[in-house]
Amino acid sequence: MASVFKVYEREFSLIPDEKMWPSWYGARLKPNSAMRRKASGRPVSTRIWNEMDAIERAEKRCGLCCGEGHTRRGCSNASHSDP
Repeated sequence: MASVFKVYEREFSLIPDEKMWPSWYGARLKPNSAMRRKASGRPVSTRIWNEMDAIERAEKRCGLCCGEGHTRRGCSNASHSDP
């Protein structure tokens, strides 16, 4: 407490005339650009992944014939209609 009271022992200087003060425009806040949301696209995950989160990728499977290695788009069993 003594150190706190020691601060106030000295006399404060007088405040100069208000006309000499710089003009006040209010508080200016600068937002953190790193916390900004992405403008478009998928959201970015902030979750930290570790070894337990590793997943084994399965081979592509076709939705028509359930064959592996291709999708419905490239399926040889799909019925193609000629115009």
